[in-house]
Amino acid sequence: MAAALVHDVGHGPFSHAFETVRKRLGLKLADHEVMSDELIRNGEIAEILNTDVSLGFASNVANMIKKEGQITLHNSVVSSQFDTDRLDYMQRDRLMTGSKHSAIDLTWLLKPTY
Repeated sequence: MAAALVHDVGHGPFSHAFETVRKRLGLKLADHEVMSDELIRNGEIAEILNTDVSLGFASNVANMIKKEGQITLHNSVVSSQFDTDRLDYMQRDRLMTGSKHSAIDLTWLLKPTY
């Protein structure tokens, strides 16, 4: 859940369009995924994850986002054709248009499997 929450923390305003502007200006960390990785591993997010959850947790979260280390079903929720971004806009679009298709049972989806 932590990876799903912070996976796009490196996005600038206007999402991917901002990356193009950053690259044209030659700004450091133009790619939002590189920026996200930096913020998660070395910023306030890292302090919170490593202190409030467990030491090294920030790196585990960053590795999941980068698809490094152990690959699990959870990686798909963070980055795939069925990831949190799509789940978010599908729910939002469904609500805003009044459509009855694309219902997602988020309670079931996020239920821990032990």
